[in-house]
Amino acid sequence: MRDTILSFTDNCMIVYIPIGITYEGNIYDAARRCWRASKTKAVAADYVLAVVDGIVRGVFKPEKWKVTTDKECEEEKDRCKTMRANMEYCKTKKRMRFIGCEAPDDVKKKYLNKAIPDEYQNSQNPVRYSF
Repeated sequence: MRDTILSFTDNCMIVYIPIGITYEGNIYDAARRCWRASKTKAVAADYVLAVVDGIVRGVFKPEKWKVTTDKECEEEKDRCKTMRANMEYCKTKKRMRFIGCEAPDDVKKKYLNKAIPDEYQNSQNPVRYSF
């Protein structure tokens, strides 16, 4: 049985990565791109937890948030189709993406390879916040 996160001691943005959208195993690339997220909440997040099938597979420290450009949307077209995203919506309602790095080891120890609590699952939006 896998450990479950009992409480969040940091402001975490939780992003659910669809199975198969991991950029050939690079969970950072899958986690940082094109989320329909509140800019106010995104910049308040201390860490981004990349979740695949209910388990945290990556913990990242965002250093900079930005709105996805039309060019980036075009570059992400195949990924968006795989995720069944509405491309026109993406271009008119810009999405957020971050540039960052892996979280420190002490933070990863709290979250990595642990299950997300039930109250943060079962939502249509793949983005959730612990705060």
